[in-house]
Amino acid sequence: MISAVLVVKNKGAFQSAIKSFCMEEALTSSLETQNNVGSLISESVSTGVSGNLPKGDIFVDGHVRNLHEGWKPSINKVESAANYGYSLKENQTWVIPYTKVAA
Repeated sequence: MISAVLVVKNKGAFQSAIKSFCMEEALTSSLETQNNVGSLISESVSTGVSGNLPKGDIFVDGHVRNLHEGWKPSINKVESAANYGYSLKENQTWVIPYTKVAA
């Protein structure tokens, strides 16, 4: 009965110890299989790491951007933000919509 109470009261400590043990075991087993690293890297390169990245034009919406301390937005940016329905704070500017190219 007393051991059950101790286990319940120290549940967090036991969970932490178990996690540490599991991490140590995983690291040890990964060190034992370090010879596989080269083949994993070459496999990643051959399958194309950038296969999931978008290609072509990416449209970026206009948005508010915070400025560095002491910087102020230009009159043109304040007016442009107002045209889009935004009221800028003193330390903000407006980034106009633009298209960037992803390679």
